[in-house]
Amino acid sequence: MFPKSRGPIDVTAVQAAHFKDVRSKEVEAVTVAGNINKLSVIWQKWLKEHCKLVTSNPWEDVEKPKVDEPQPRYIETTEREAFFSWLIKRWDGWRLPILFFETKLHIGRRILQMASLPADCLKDGRLVFESKTCKGRRNESACVPEKIYQELLDLAGPNYLWERFAEQLTAIYRQRKQRGYSKEFTPYRFKRWLQGQVTNYNKANEKKSGFLAFTAHNFRDTAMTNAWDADV
Repeated sequence: MFPKSRGPIDVTAVQAAHFKDVRSKEVEAVTVAGNINKLSVIWQKWLKEHCKLVTSNPWEDVEKPKVDEPQPRYIETTEREAFFSWLIKRWDGWRLPILFFETKLHIGRRILQMASLPADCLKDGRLVFESKTCKGRRNESACVPEKIYQELLDLAGPNYLWERFAEQLTAIYRQRKQRGYSKEFTPYRFKRWLQGQVTNYNKANEKKSGFLAFTAHNFRDTAMTNAWDADV
């Protein structure tokens, strides 16, 4: 948008406002608001405070488009049972992905935050989230049912809680005599795989009468709604 700019110091508040006007013609308001927010963070935290490359943040006074709060998508019990049954059939009774979503239903954490849990996160019936993965400065913990806690203890890998995902998925492919997964575990790769399962499930059922698609994030919506209904 600013081809003559030689770096962040050349971007002015007028240009930032122009960016918003042009971008608003191309994408939805919620995307524009996200763009402005992220650019402002980059300028303020990194280019100004950390790197000392600029002395001002041209994005801080750009008014973000007003957007409606998204309506939480609650996943009904029958919906998630159908999804879990589909996973069991698709992956020969494999428990790990179902355990992940069941845990998410109880604690409502974001998918990458959960996928990144270290192996030593299990303490006294709780999952402990390090401060660097939370929005605050303190560690946070979430209680899970005893049955799930014991399953997680048995599952935990040497470095990450969900690290055995890669070897277990590879074993399934080998048993099927198909080319396997065999990639080194990374939280991001695990996150993408889980999201892909939900996407594939939606595609497999989209033509069924009355079917309502959902996302992996909607398990968080459901957990939060359940907590609200329980007056937590």
